[in-house]
Amino acid sequence: MERAPPASKHEDIAAIVAILTKEGIISLLAYDHTTIGKVTEALRSAFVTTLEFMLVTSISVLGDNVAEICQVVESATLTALEGSGLGRSEAHSVWAENVEMLNGFIMQILEMMVSQTLLHLAHSPEGVEELRREIIQVLSADGWKKASFQKLKLVDSAVKEAQRLKPILEPREYVTLSNGLTIPKSQLTAVDTAFYQDPSLFSEPEKFHMRRFYEMRQQPGGEHKSQLVTVSPTDMAFGYGYRGCPGRFFASNEVKLALCHLLLEYDWGPALGTTTEPAHVGNNPMINPKAELLYKRCTPEIDLDRLIVDDAGN
Repeated sequence: MERAPPASKHEDIAAIVAILTKEGIISLLAYDHTTIGKVTEALRSAFVTTLEFMLVTSISVLGDNVAEICQVVESATLTALEGSGLGRSEAHSVWAENVEMLNGFIMQILEMMVSQTLLHLAHSPEGVEELRREIIQVLSADGWKKASFQKLKLVDSAVKEAQRLKPILEPREYVTLSNGLTIPKSQLTAVDTAFYQDPSLFSEPEKFHMRRFYEMRQQPGGEHKSQLVTVSPTDMAFGYGYRGCPGRFFASNEVKLALCHLLLEYDWGPALGTTTEPAHVGNNPMINPKAELLYKRCTPEIDLDRLIVDDAGN
């Protein structure tokens, strides 16, 4: 019998935290404070730090409901940790270490999404110009609003296409599925992502077509099926079903916000010999660490830091 989805986002978050704690995953994440510190420091590279300063003016548009969710997650986590026998002080310590660790992973994922998109766009100067025109048109008219990000359909398509060419393969722990199938402990599994290269779904699937999903959205019924945040049996970059990543909407807007600054304020190009081919760690494709991009500061047609910011999050 298939388990029904939680009744609310609060119950969903609390359930996830309880499961992670019960299975020992939360405590495992905080197993070594020294390692966590090194990982976090490595992830917060000069590139990421630069982005933080660039985006500080406009990031408030993405802040809707963040404080509420933080309170729910922290409360549920501390309750679960205390229930496992930890004292209040120890629970707070574990919670802080988990936040530090997870923040590192989150920044890494967002950095990879932006970097992979830039890597492809650096080989397509005409594509960059198209994106710049869309960004200028939308932001000049509307400023920094949630609705503005929804109107950046070509930017949305470019990021989604970069994701398609770098499918995520992720190992899982053992579990018994609702149909009775048991995946043995220590058995590595992976999501089948062969459909990303299926020519019946994507013409010339091996190539980066920035406008691919933009054009798919123009087809009847395609407006909502081909967005970056859409999850489906043939698009599982953010998971699928009610287990789809709940943070994908925030991540989508944050990536678009970063690209708005990077594409308008810098010119981009590939260094000699740089390709878009990923490196592989086992079966997991990663951004090639040898890939290099050339960039130089340019004068943007509009000053993004002076645009109106909608603090109401509309």
